[in-house]
Amino acid sequence: MDEYPDRWEMVIPDFWPVGLNKTLHAHWAIVCKHKRNAQFQLMVYALEAGNPTFEGKCRVTITRRWGKGQRAMDDDNLWGSVKALVDGLRPPKGRGRHKQGGMGIITDDNPKHCKLIVQQHKSEDGTLSTHILIEGKLIK
Repeated sequence: MDEYPDRWEMVIPDFWPVGLNKTLHAHWAIVCKHKRNAQFQLMVYALEAGNPTFEGKCRVTITRRWGKGQRAMDDDNLWGSVKALVDGLRPPKGRGRHKQGGMGIITDDNPKHCKLIVQQHKSEDGTLSTHILIEGKLIK
């Protein structure tokens, strides 16, 4: 049996989360603003694409396609920039108003449940976009 029997893909046009180079030493309010924006973008496009739920182990591939006038990011900056998106895929954690996380599309973002792949390619049509592919056992 295939380890990842089902696939779900979504595209967020004209968006890529802000990288670590801009947020590492920024004020906490700026960091929160960027994180909320990334999770909002994820929520809007995930709901539009059907908002699935995967159980158990899954593979999440997040691809940055950069456009005209842009260039590839350093690997460390690229990987750091997807944290808000990955957090948005897992169920919320915490209590009360301090809950953080997202939509519960995947079981968890730890290595036991999620194999994360982050990559980037030059866009063929010259536009920036975020592509998220989730492979695993789809339950709804």
